[in-house]
Amino acid sequence: VVKKGSKQHILVVEDSVTISFVFQIQKISSGQIWALTDKGIYVLDNEYRLRKIKIPGMEEKIFRQVIEADNKHILVTHETEQSEVFSIDSKMEVKRVFPTIPNNGFIDIIYFSEQEMIIRTEHGLLRVNKNGSTKLFDKELDEKSIYGCLYDRQGRLWISTNVDGILIADS
Repeated sequence: VVKKGSKQHILVVEDSVTISFVFQIQKISSGQIWALTDKGIYVLDNEYRLRKIKIPGMEEKIFRQVIEADNKHILVTHETEQSEVFSIDSKMEVKRVFPTIPNNGFIDIIYFSEQEMIIRTEHGLLRVNKNGSTKLFDKELDEKSIYGCLYDRQGRLWISTNVDGILIADS
């Protein structure tokens, strides 16, 4: 049941699928709400219907994160050994954005462009591009947990940790 103002709406799940895990819920610019689940990607539309997004050839993949960038939806898969990054445009055309990246305890994407992305993992920050991935600030972040990151208007990366509080890195 979803409450909107004083009204309540019942969510109707297409195909009566039992969802065990929801990895991420994300509201996108169109107002839709995307849910990344163990049974696929579901979108809550304006009619309060939860419908599954079917991506050809990717039915068995489990997605861990969705973000919006360059008028596309960027999806990251979560696999045991590796992760993959795909973009999906408004016509639901899928394109692999980067080569397969090792699954180093993927947490989230900090920054994304078609040329590179910065991801937060359980083992630090990685810069990923077409040539592979490199660890960022290896010495400065050694043995530290990264709680959050963001870029400011000057392009500096703010990193909150369990030890030093906030670290600020010029890009």
